[in-house]
Amino acid sequence: MRARLFIPFLLGLVAAKLALDHICDVDLMWHLRIGLDILERGAIPPTVEYTWTVKDTPYLANDWLAQILFALAFKAGGLVGVGLFKALLVVGIVTTLYLVSLERAEGNRPSAGLAVGVMLFVAAANFIARPLLFGQLCLALELLLIERALKGKRWVPLAMPVLFAFWINTHGSWAVGLGPLAVAGGTVLLPFHRWRLTSRPVEKAARLPVLLSLLAPLGVVLNPIAWKALIRPFDLIAKQGEFTIIDEWAPVPWSDPSAWILIGAALLFVVAAARSRKPLPLYELGLVGLTFVMALQASRQLSIFAIIAAPPLAEQLASRMRTEMFRRPRTNAIVAALAAVALGLMGGLRLASVDREARGLFPVDGLAQLEQSGFARRPGFHFFEWGGYLVFHKLDSFIDGRLGPFYEAGLFDEYLRIERQGDVEAIEQRGVCWALLVPGTPLAEALGSRAGWKRHFEDDLSVLWLRSGCAAQK
Repeated sequence: MRARLFIPFLLGLVAAKLALDHICDVDLMWHLRIGLDILERGAIPPTVEYTWTVKDTPYLANDWLAQILFALAFKAGGLVGVGLFKALLVVGIVTTLYLVSLERAEGNRPSAGLAVGVMLFVAAANFIARPLLFGQLCLALELLLIERALKGKRWVPLAMPVLFAFWINTHGSWAVGLGPLAVAGGTVLLPFHRWRLTSRPVEKAARLPVLLSLLAPLGVVLNPIAWKALIRPFDLIAKQGEFTIIDEWAPVPWSDPSAWILIGAALLFVVAAARSRKPLPLYELGLVGLTFVMALQASRQLSIFAIIAAPPLAEQLASRMRTEMFRRPRTNAIVAALAAVALGLMGGLRLASVDREARGLFPVDGLAQLEQSGFARRPGFHFFEWGGYLVFHKLDSFIDGRLGPFYEAGLFDEYLRIERQGDVEAIEQRGVCWALLVPGTPLAEALGSRAGWKRHFEDDLSVLWLRSGCAAQK
């Protein structure tokens, strides 16, 4: 196996293995429910369904296309199908990023492989089975198209709006794509050179394709939700600091290995740039720095930094890494075969145990007991991360990961106060008839000493409380 296949093959194997390490996700389930409903009804839901607190509130299902694709994977193979689809998306992201990095490294495969390999582990924390993966794929594809435009490819301005149209209908992160476009525009319109800091050289034939590609955001108007889908990402950015109760919107804690992987990748970038003989692309370095700060502020933005930083890192590494590496086809083939067997076996075991993974994440038995009790159709209160699981089963949640409607109704603050302070009176005033909680939490403990509540079920993951004043409703 030659190096041109060996390196991307190994990267793809590692990417697939990382994708399969965790298949289930707390928000996956409500995405699946929306996708399944769209397939069944042939229409995008205009309001919030499967919740009793903000029912019928207008809702922007801007991820509708990704939700359909995940739902199709689920219909084809259940959670195993979702896992395989997730692995396919992650391999697509990494392969695309490798192609971009290879161009930036001027064909130096080892440097492209190292850059993508390092950034692969930075982004791994964001490899979750959600529409977010489509945002990552679109960002990588955008970088590839920009490289093609800088090579003078005239078809790129036609492809760019199509990409942005696909992007806005699969994930709301399309606004991130404005950054690389700004860098490309600055490269053409504002050439700069001072010491090693410089704008990238642009051939005359590439100027028009690049400039026309700047019109790519016009493609976002092709969405069924109209202007509301256009402002949603900016609205989320403005409110980002208020969503830190959700782990992915909070900074990565230093106790998490992801934080140190991020710092290590940033240090590698700095060292590579310092020791390289290559010019330093000023505008791109600015974007890398910006996305690094974004990654420090919210863990869900780790992948943005990783994708943006990989190509310029490959370029800087290329001046110090030999291209003659991995020139023994037989050795490469043996290593590739062993890696395929080992990583394939690990991935297969993860797929085989996906139901066990789900039982460790979702209150499977607790929800089954709730449905058997006859209280499932009555208003209830539950652990935030289980809201999507209730929605998947067409049960009304108190709060779940659909963010906007619950935030605007003030339910995030109310939920935190009730759960952390054990405010039983508050849920009783709301007419709550059941509570599905994590054992040992303040509210779960408070219910134990509250008259009129009975512990109906408990296991290691969940405890179900029923209110005696409520009638069962089959």
